[in-house]
Amino acid sequence: MHDIQASPNSIKKELPAEQTIFSKLDMGRLAYWTISLTVLILPFFFIPSSLVTLDVAKGIMASVGITLALIFFVLHILGRGEFSFPRSKLAYGILGVPLVLGLSSFFGNPQAPSLYAFGLESYGALPVILGFVLLLITSQIFAVRKRIFYSYFALIVGFLVVVLFAVLKLAVGPDTLSFGVLIGKSSTPVGVWTDAAIFVGLGLMLVAAALDLELPKPTKAVLYAVLVVGLLLLAVFNFQMLWIVLVLFAVVFSLYNFRFRARISAAAIIIFCISSVFLANPVISSIALNDRIANALHVSNIEVRPSLLTTAGILPHSLKKNLLLGTGPGTFSPLWNLYKPEGINLTPYWGTNFLYGFGLLPTFFATTGILGILAWVWFFAFYIRTGIRALKAPETGISNFFTVSSFFGSLFLWVASFLYVPNLTILLLTFFLTGIFLGNSVLQGAPQRTFVFKGKKAGGFAAAVMAILVLVGGAALGYALVTRGLSSVYFNQAVIEANRDGDVDRAIQSLHKAASLSDFDFYYRTNAELTMLRMTKMVEGKAVNEETGKLVSQSLNTSLGLAGSAIARDPENYQNHLTLGRIYDALLLPPFSLPEAYEKAKSSYMNALALNPHDPEIYLLLGKLEIEHNNLDAAKGYIIKALAEKNDYVDAYFLSARIAILENNISQALKDSEALAALSPNNPGAFFQLGVLHYSAGEYKAAAEALIRAEMLVPDYANAKYFLGLTYYKLGDAGRALKEFQDLQKANPLNADLASVIENLQSNRDPLYKISNVKTRGESVTPPLGTR
Repeated sequence: MHDIQASPNSIKKELPAEQTIFSKLDMGRLAYWTISLTVLILPFFFIPSSLVTLDVAKGIMASVGITLALIFFVLHILGRGEFSFPRSKLAYGILGVPLVLGLSSFFGNPQAPSLYAFGLESYGALPVILGFVLLLITSQIFAVRKRIFYSYFALIVGFLVVVLFAVLKLAVGPDTLSFGVLIGKSSTPVGVWTDAAIFVGLGLMLVAAALDLELPKPTKAVLYAVLVVGLLLLAVFNFQMLWIVLVLFAVVFSLYNFRFRARISAAAIIIFCISSVFLANPVISSIALNDRIANALHVSNIEVRPSLLTTAGILPHSLKKNLLLGTGPGTFSPLWNLYKPEGINLTPYWGTNFLYGFGLLPTFFATTGILGILAWVWFFAFYIRTGIRALKAPETGISNFFTVSSFFGSLFLWVASFLYVPNLTILLLTFFLTGIFLGNSVLQGAPQRTFVFKGKKAGGFAAAVMAILVLVGGAALGYALVTRGLSSVYFNQAVIEANRDGDVDRAIQSLHKAASLSDFDFYYRTNAELTMLRMTKMVEGKAVNEETGKLVSQSLNTSLGLAGSAIARDPENYQNHLTLGRIYDALLLPPFSLPEAYEKAKSSYMNALALNPHDPEIYLLLGKLEIEHNNLDAAKGYIIKALAEKNDYVDAYFLSARIAILENNISQALKDSEALAALSPNNPGAFFQLGVLHYSAGEYKAAAEALIRAEMLVPDYANAKYFLGLTYYKLGDAGRALKEFQDLQKANPLNADLASVIENLQSNRDPLYKISNVKTRGESVTPPLGTR
């Protein structure tokens, strides 16, 4: 091995030539170039189309690249007739973690979608398995210093592109270089700002390690400038936990340099000082320095997730279901719905279905059982031990740079995965850099176990069988991920067709295509809801003839079948049961009025409640169902239960007031409406209802105050102006009453009732003289003006 201490121009010349027994077209070289191009392009790859999200585009590209690399790598091994693997206990972790994830996916909860997540998210099993495949290939193919050097060049290019992109977004405007996909200041080619912050942090790791090389002063000056700019950019990204990681890194890196290299790292001191300022500021000031910078630039980076303690609290419940394998990757959400902590319903995030916990690794710990925890702990224990041994090696120059940067860089990314759930890009870069570190350890002389099967019949046959299995498995893995990504494209197309174009029929067809590629319950559930919407539009305000009746019956059966398919694919998802319940709920009302719909809707809602027992919305749906079934006492019981789960639940007070109105209990309706208005001070409907109820009770001054508030919130609120005019008349101010109705007539010139009211007021008569269709008690509390 040769050490290099020279300028960048001479580094390439002094790197040892790669030794290979293959031609230029050998499979090992193809695997290397495939991985290199994938890693080079991945950080800033996207497809400029609203149909393809950033994560899906990167997922498809990475899946194709790594699958091809695996095929080339296996063919390369067959050509060589031998395969080398680290003679270390770390090898058991590299094989054990993906094995346990696969077993946990199939046996932990076979009916849950734990093998992969909805949009190729990193908390599914397949993306992590793909990452370990990348790690294994990289550790073998990149065990050459020239290749490691070029891989670092690719990472630095990606780092500079992301930094430049973020600076341009902030300096020029949020629409700069958006391409219709990267919209807003917080959108970057890497992902959201937290993912970009982690990527920039990795770049700072590499820059700090590079500054320990013997480089020309101009080059070092540029690197120091990049270091400071990167740190200031992290302040804009505003990921507070990253400052903790950087401070720890700076301390450890400084201690390492002082202990083993007898020098002080100026880069580490800069990182420590700047990071400490941002880390200590929240303790000193009520407004963190990060927040001050973000506010000045009019940007925000808010991501809500469960705390570490709350995530750990899910673990015992997962172990109860399956001690060894847990409930499987990707099953955090149903566990959260069952066992979320008390008090969460009093926060703004009470209705959030968290798909993951505090960080990626804590989420896996909480859902993959004892074997999953042990596998990850084993991997990290021997990974860190290997890193410590490598750092102690007496190397300098480029050799030491590769060791330090690959270990500290990969360790930084693993720590980030503990503190956060990174996207697929950061996850795969974590495995890639870990593979670089292991490949470099081979160059340091780490022991290898070589399996030679060339020239041996039994060994050759076994190797061929294993190669076929790996190729088939790798192709299946890549196919599963690519089809998963393509199904997301069809889903996005359905969303656009339904929401933007209003074409429900085309949206339904797109959802069928999505489901044909990926058998995911969400597609069936959404399709069931759209089919039911189409059926409702068929009969809305129309007479149902024989032909329409057949179409309605067909749509009804299709909608129920789709909802049932969603439940069959994931019976643990309460939303699937809610969808089926809502369909039956709609069938209870005219023009369907199916008597058996009540029991089936209630049964579905109760199934959903069993899976999410602390969701007040389900209690409210049951309450509404009982109202439709003319069982007001049962409805009031469900409202009490909803308020027991969330005592500030606005919709529960609204429904309670509705029941009181139906019972002509104005005092109770007023009490509920006052609570509703207090809890929802910007809700014009709440103040309108409160004003009408005060009017019904003869409390005209209070009615005027509530109706004025509703009109202030929505100046063209026609119904509020109507009742405010009536209220002014009751208060003896006929002039102001007349003005309200005249203003209202300008927006409703063809309304005959308004003309009669104005004529009555101008003739000094009661405004409702000879007008009998306006009720202020009972269920009808709005005048005949439609909505606002």
